[in-house]
Amino acid sequence: MLGNLAFLIRHNQASYGKQIDPNDIFIASRYFKGGKQAVKTESGPVAGLGVFVNGNGFTHTVIRIVINPGDDTLELLSTQLDQLMAQFFPGT
Repeated sequence: MLGNLAFLIRHNQASYGKQIDPNDIFIASRYFKGGKQAVKTESGPVAGLGVFVNGNGFTHTVIRIVINPGDDTLELLSTQLDQLMAQFFPGT
C-alpha cells in the first residue's frame, strides 16, 4: 500500500510544479480518533483521512477517504488505492 502511495505521488510530481521531498507529504485527518474509529460530529458520524502533497504554492490531494463508525480504515484506503492504480493496469 505504501509503495502505491509513493508511486502515485511520484507519477503526479510534474503537476506539483517542483521536486517533491518527504517534507512536502502530509497525512491529515478530521474527526478521526485513530484505529478504526470515527467520532460523531454535528453533521453525522463520519471522519476523513487523506494524504496530501504541497507543491508550488498549492496542496494537492493524493488520496482521501471518508470513514464511518465501524469501517475498516485500512480496507477503505486499500480500496481507494486500488481504484487509483487501475488506470496503470488496464484489463486486470
